[in-house]
Amino acid sequence: MNNKKSILILPIIIVFIIIGVLVLDLNKKKEKEQSIKLENEIIDQNNRLNENINNSVINEKINNEINQIKKDYNISGDSNLYEISTEYDGRKVLNVKENVQYKVAFAGIIKQEIPKLNEVDSIFHDNYPTKKGIWIEKNSRNSILKLLEQSTKSKYSITEEGYLFIESNQEQNENDKNLEKLINTDRTIILTVNSFYYEIDTITGEIVEYPFEKLDSYQSYDYLKLNSDVIIFVTSNSKNKLTNTEILKEILMIDI
Repeated sequence: MNNKKSILILPIIIVFIIIGVLVLDLNKKKEKEQSIKLENEIIDQNNRLNENINNSVINEKINNEINQIKKDYNISGDSNLYEISTEYDGRKVLNVKENVQYKVAFAGIIKQEIPKLNEVDSIFHDNYPTKKGIWIEKNSRNSILKLLEQSTKSKYSITEEGYLFIESNQEQNENDKNLEKLINTDRTIILTVNSFYYEIDTITGEIVEYPFEKLDSYQSYDYLKLNSDVIIFVTSNSKNKLTNTEILKEILMIDI
């Protein structure tokens, strides 16, 4: 009997030993994984720290360079408004950041008067169109529709959100075909009818009016870009120097 019990107990002991070995092996793997994970986290933290240090050094260097150029050219605007560019002759100059100029111009469209610098970001965030296609500023919608009526064959309308919509395109001329491409684009194109727009003066850093139509009454438009988006300022044509067909044709030829 004792021998039989021993024979029965032995496999059980072996099973427990195997289980114990497996558990120990699993625990070692977990410890190793945790150790590797901890090491990777430390490496990532060090990399981020080094990156922050490097960025801080680079930013400080850029800020010092911006401040020096401001001093050289008697520029008085806030340093955060500027970026450095290099002229063809190697001279370094300051330009107002593209995204800042774009936001200022858009804020002026929405506010319909000169915006303040400290409100530009909030106006842009709260009012910038969220869909792709042609978006028309509300005070310009009737003028744009009138322009299209005289220059196209398709029938257009503007949605409540402000987007240009094709109601019927059974007949199309070249303007209609080009418009349809822009309406179906994967970018935001903003149209507003005006004789000027607001921009930041490079020297003073102040927001000023840029009267492009007054400077050239034959200019059909002016525009600003930000990445793939664009704001097109359509001339008010106050002196009737251009026809609506000429204006639309030139706008649709913009290399944007």
